Amino acid sequence: MIGALVGALVGALVGALVGALIGWPLGDALFAARACALRTPISAVVLFAVACTGARSLVTRDVEARIADLPSELVGVRIVQLSDLHVGPQRSRAFPSRVVRNVTVLRADMIAVTGDLTDDRPKDVAV
Repeated sequence: MIGALVGALVGALVGALVGALIGWPLGDALFAARACALRTPISAVVLFAVACTGARSLVTRDVEARIADLPSELVGVRIVQLSDLHVGPQRSRAFPSRVVRNVTVLRADMIAVTGDLTDDRPKDVAV
């Protein structure tokens, strides 16, 4: 959280500098600096809000793989792949339970866990 605040402040300072440089030849460096300084953190907040909203959703895709010469015992095997869950302090405690419910409904023969399970430190997601 502190990193995001520092990033927004640095962005505002850079925005102010760029705005001043753009506005100086036009005769209004102060107005341009203020406009760019405000625009940078506002854009960052909007992007952060959109990312947080999208991160709360679970995406399920049904993909049928057709593999030549697949052994007959593997035909019809259902595999669920879990990736990019990013469990951490920014997620609700109910999120992992929601994932388990969704996976259970899919009635998989195999579950493949392919990465990005936690967002921060393991102690942040300890049960």
